[in-house]
Amino acid sequence: MGIKLCSNAPDCCASNGKLLPIETLHPNCFPIPVPANDHFYSRFGTACLPAKRTVSSDDFGCTLKPQQKVIATTHFLDASLVYGATGQTAGNLRSFRAGRMRAQITRDGRMFMPNVNTPTQSCNVATNTEVCYRSGDGRVNQHPDMAVSQVALLRLHNFLVTEFAQLNPQWNDEILYQEARKFVIAIIQHITYNEFLPILLGENYVRENGISPLKQGYSNLYNSNINPSTLASFAGGAFRSLHSLVPSVFNLVNEDRENGGAPTRFSEWMNKPGIIQRPGNYDMFLRGIATQPQQAQDIFFSEEITDLLFRANGPLGQDLVAKDIQRGRDMGIPSYNHFRTLCGLPKATSFDDIRDVMDEERIERLAKIYPTVDDIDYLVGGMLERIIPGTLTTPSFRCVLGEGFFRYKAGDRFFYEYDISPGAFSPDQLSVIRRFSLSTLICLTGDNIQTMQRNAFLQINPGNALIPCRQILTELDLAPWRFQS
Repeated sequence: MGIKLCSNAPDCCASNGKLLPIETLHPNCFPIPVPANDHFYSRFGTACLPAKRTVSSDDFGCTLKPQQKVIATTHFLDASLVYGATGQTAGNLRSFRAGRMRAQITRDGRMFMPNVNTPTQSCNVATNTEVCYRSGDGRVNQHPDMAVSQVALLRLHNFLVTEFAQLNPQWNDEILYQEARKFVIAIIQHITYNEFLPILLGENYVRENGISPLKQGYSNLYNSNINPSTLASFAGGAFRSLHSLVPSVFNLVNEDRENGGAPTRFSEWMNKPGIIQRPGNYDMFLRGIATQPQQAQDIFFSEEITDLLFRANGPLGQDLVAKDIQRGRDMGIPSYNHFRTLCGLPKATSFDDIRDVMDEERIERLAKIYPTVDDIDYLVGGMLERIIPGTLTTPSFRCVLGEGFFRYKAGDRFFYEYDISPGAFSPDQLSVIRRFSLSTLICLTGDNIQTMQRNAFLQINPGNALIPCRQILTELDLAPWRFQS
């Protein structure tokens, strides 16, 4: 979830890594103090981690209260990461020829996103001839898996416009672009709700709360009274808990599902996406996404993101978890105890009252840090709760995550399962989309990926064995998109 940070704040820490006097701080600075005994930063004499406040409605001259924070993406699952969140960005990413998105083609004929004009300003690269991608999401270059995912969606779009043009020679650039865009949006929504959310929230939960997609027909879930805007507690709290899943390395995986090269450290390749264009690497990163186990969802985080985030070529970086906690405070997210009651747990009046969802050792540590149970940060308290079996989340996170994803669906009249807009999918088209999976995307957009398990979100096992990609791709029949002229 993209949170837009203030860009007009200067450095929020002194050049020697110390805290600046509070009276000299820019109002958009919200630095993080580092204790002198910190296990890592104390080695470098660092007493301050820079942090900027989130852009708010005040920054746009809006005097209405309460203040609202601004996110960098749209409030819908509408593929804005591919196409951009503004008309200007969308136009800059289009070729305006045959519906295609702009792309760079390598000498061996492989398609990647176009480069920014000055890579040295946007990426951690030495020259402006190196790879640094331009897409609808400014975070595209942050790490190789993010770049690979964006390339896959770009390739899908340009594949679709080629196929649609053959089915409908009368379609012009605009129709081809919009029809392919609509398809890409639909498969992002379908993969999210059909494959990812049952793993994140639990199969029974998504089914019982109207989040699961239908197997056939149209959904009638849409409600014009539901606000689909992103919840602050979702973007600045519950969803950020998934940073616990981030691995320390990316495994490059060959067709035999063995390591095809040395594991790639997360911090070494942040904002250096060129690695994915090396021969064979794009496919190996894609296979790695579907093969490498995630980190456990728990209270432990990789040092690659707690000590070395965005370190460029230096010995130390930033602490993502500290930033996540600070972000919640900046956004004015209520305390953990508030979300207990919101999520159906009894309000705690003392630390003893949170034993219902938290282990004793963790409660004792909280009591040493926070004066009262009402002072516990939402992110911290939610992370320390016991994981709900069959999910990747905890009680006070699941209700917020579930509410957020329910609103994205029930409040979006263009959601792919509805027939209430003029551009709704036909029943036959909807059947094709419902057969589309992450495995379909990987098989279709890889350079030479031959096999994939049916559910790419789950590890390979006897019930989720590798099958030929050609078998998976036989389910992608675009004939329902043929229109009579």
